[in-house]
Parts: sequence; C-alpha cells; structure tokens
Amino acid sequence: MNILRMTSFPEKKEITENPNAIIDHGLALTHILPLSKELIKKGHKIAIYSGEGRRKKKFEEIEKIQIFRTSLPQKPMYLPYGFSLIKNIKKIEEKIGKIDIIHAHNPSYAFAFAFQGLMPKKPLVITWHGTFIHSKKEDFLLKKLAKKAEFIAINEPSRKEIIKFGAKKNKIHLIHAGVDTKKFKKKGKKLNEILFVGRLVEWKNPETLIKAMKLIEKKSKLKLRIIGKGPLEEKLKKMVNEMKLNKKIIFSGAVNQENLPKYYSQALITLAPHLWDSFGKTIIESLSCQTTVIATNQDIPDKIKKCGVFYDYKKANNEKILAKEILKMIKSKKHLDELGKKGRKAIEKEFSWKKVAEKNIQVYKKILKRKKND
Repeated sequence: MNILRMTSFPEKKEITENPNAIIDHGLALTHILPLSKELIKKGHKIAIYSGEGRRKKKFEEIEKIQIFRTSLPQKPMYLPYGFSLIKNIKKIEEKIGKIDIIHAHNPSYAFAFAFQGLMPKKPLVITWHGTFIHSKKEDFLLKKLAKKAEFIAINEPSRKEIIKFGAKKNKIHLIHAGVDTKKFKKKGKKLNEILFVGRLVEWKNPETLIKAMKLIEKKSKLKLRIIGKGPLEEKLKKMVNEMKLNKKIIFSGAVNQENLPKYYSQALITLAPHLWDSFGKTIIESLSCQTTVIATNQDIPDKIKKCGVFYDYKKANNEKILAKEILKMIKSKKHLDELGKKGRKAIEKEFSWKKVAEKNIQVYKKILKRKKND
C-alpha cells in the first residue's frame, strides 16, 4: 500500500541539528514519524507532501520516507499548498508508484479538496488531531470535507466535533495516539517528586497544581517538577515566590524528548489536571515508564482507567481534591509500583506505535474496500 501524507515536516538537517526539534515539530516527530516507520516495517510505502517555504529542500528521504515539498505558501487556509498537490500528484507517483490513500494530518491540509471537482480520485482520510479554532470560512470547507472524506479521531471530543460537521458515524474511526515503548520505559530509581509535563497554558491548569502544593507542603516532603514552557510561565513563577514554595517546586523548562523518560521514571506520580481534553501523550508516556497518573477524567480510555486516579474534570480547579488524591496515593509505595506495572502492560497492549499502525492499516483497508464497492 502506498500512502501519501499531507502535513508539515522539517528537513533532516533541522531534525539532527536543532536541540528543540521535538518542541518545534512535535506532531511531525512524535506522531507522523513513528507511525510511518511502523507502517514501513509492515511493507507499506510512505511519502509526505509538505509545505515549508522557499528555503527548504524540495525533495529528500528521511527514515525511508519520501518527502516532497512545495515552495507555495500555506496561507490563505492552506489552499496554495493543497492546489499544488493536486497539480503534482502524477510527478509524485512517478517516484513512489501509484498512491492508494491520501492521508491529511489536519483538516486544513485538505481544504483544497473541498472545492467542487477538485477531490482527488484517491480515497481521502483526515486525522483530526484534537479540537481547534476555525473561522466561518473554514467551517464551510469543513462541512464540504465531512461529506467527502473519512476521518480518524485521536480522542472522543475530536470524534464529536467531526460529527457536528456532518460526517457519517461509520466514516469516523477512533484511534488514539501512540507511544514509543522502547524509548519510554522505566529508567532509574524513584525520587520524592511528582511531575507535570505540558505547555504552560490555562487549559492544562498548572495553577491548580501550585495551589495544591501549598496545601500539602507541611504534610509531605514531596517536590513538584514542572516541565514545559508557555505564556503562563512568569505568572506561575510569581505564584511560587508569593507562596514561598521555591524549595518545593522546580521549573525545568522545555526538556528534550530523549530526556523525558528519565523524568517520568523518577517521579512517583504524573499529574494532568486538565480543564478539558485530558487524555493525551503525557498520560501514555508516563504509564509506559511505569509511573502512575492523577488526571481529570474527560475522554480516558477504558483500557487505562484502572492504572491511575481520574477525577471529575468539572472539578479540575479544586486544589483540595487534587491535594487529597496526591496524599492518598503516596501513602503506599507498593500500590504505586503495582499501578505502574499495570500501566506499562496496558500501554504495550493498546498504545504502542506497532498497535496504532495495525489499527491504521485496518482503517485503510476498510476505506479501500468501500471505495471499490462505490
């Protein structure tokens, strides 16, 4: 099977020489790349059509993936990028062979296909990587695409959003993100730390973590490590100073993906008190490193519900609940260890990239069969 992905992808030089490559190109390097590598192992060919500007190489091979780039801009609404793909499909096929599936990793990349008569004759599948803000013009194009394409939703809120735009339920496939279980595994001994990993933005709710730490500072010797950067960083540091928690809370800034397994492994608990969309990479990466989690309960898959504590997301701002759950969980190191082992097993069984690739292949086969019978 030959799969052409529509997404932005950095140059090989950018990947190898930029220490913040994972941060700058998160989707490409933590989702597209590992998924593509697994599909290649299973005998499939992967090519990527990327819009990266005039300075980028128009073609190169990265990890056996053929990368094609257009010099046309993505704005407005990714349309020049999309039109250039329509024009260049035959040239791409000359290099990789007949394309079986076009897979856009964001609805925006496929907006050009929403126009009458421009839909490619190839089956189109779009991965909806979480909810996003869109304009009225984009809403119009999304409604058009909903009737023409099939979709992969990475979580339940995404699936619900796709339905709102008119996609048929039988053409929406729920496949959660994966994790590299070879990289994200237990490393080193536990420290007396709890951990937060993520962008420092309002909906990730790091402020409630700091308030919870104030409640437990005299009841525990725990330290909180915060990994991530974002618009709330200065506000959070000011809170820590005002609450006199400088010795209790460590700001580690942005951490390279290669070093994350060490921090997950040495933490007793990883915390994700998100206001919405609580399930994501932080949780599965932590469980893969045998560290249990305390998180809000919106969109938590059944397969991991018994691997941590998941409380009502409507009470995410309640620091008393969070503080209580942290103190309760750290009482038994044995229980923490059991939850960690249970989490690792669940990740290996359902959320490894190998498993995610198999699920993608099943979806591709369904789409091709449906297209053949139309």
